[in-house]
Amino acid sequence: NMLRESLRELCAENRTATRHSLEVPAKVQVGFSCFRPARTLDLSQNGARLEVDTPLERGTILALNLTPEPLRQIAIAGEVMWTAPSWKEGRFEVGVRFTIVSKADRIWFSQFHDYKN
Repeated sequence: NMLRESLRELCAENRTATRHSLEVPAKVQVGFSCFRPARTLDLSQNGARLEVDTPLERGTILALNLTPEPLRQIAIAGEVMWTAPSWKEGRFEVGVRFTIVSKADRIWFSQFHDYKN
């Protein structure tokens, strides 16, 4: 989809960290709603592209739980920067900028980034 590609290119110009293609099981919570299943499509120290089952408006603040490894849970707060329909029916892609990441999780991201490069 041309719109999705344009949004990705625009956001890529503003990135401060390299994104790596990585699918990680995730859960997303907006406000006081229940956590909903999601997954990362790519991931960096500062943000992620997620696949979710409902569109999220730009500016939405969310809680994100990632499970990159068995027995490893990462809890992050983030802000939706863009949203677009996925190529999968009934799914959506959202770009999320991380706003709160614990020191321990930043270390994990740093080690992951070094491993991938």
